[in-house]
Amino acid sequence: MPEPEDTIRTSPVAFLGSPGAALAFRAMGFDVYGAEDARQGPRLWEKIAKAGYSAIFVSETLAAEMKTILEPYYLRPLPAVILVPERQPGIGLAAERIRLATLKAVGAEI
Repeated sequence: MPEPEDTIRTSPVAFLGSPGAALAFRAMGFDVYGAEDARQGPRLWEKIAKAGYSAIFVSETLAAEMKTILEPYYLRPLPAVILVPERQPGIGLAAERIRLATLKAVGAEI
């Protein structure tokens, strides 16, 4: 996986999560960044967020650990931050972000 210091964008989208989950996203053409633990997440995020991606997919479990770092990015149009459940059942963070985005867009719970 690319090291954040050597970030070379080959795709408009990236994935940040566990190395195992990152392999599936690499197969789909994403630039992938594997975080071995929650301590690596914020360091990787800062490099990825500045790289100019249109969308960054983040594993739900890592996003839960980085909640305060990611919160300001949810309000920005780019990069779009999309949370992905990494295990079954998920912890519900991705579903909650979708619910909040829908509420903001529509003005009501659907």
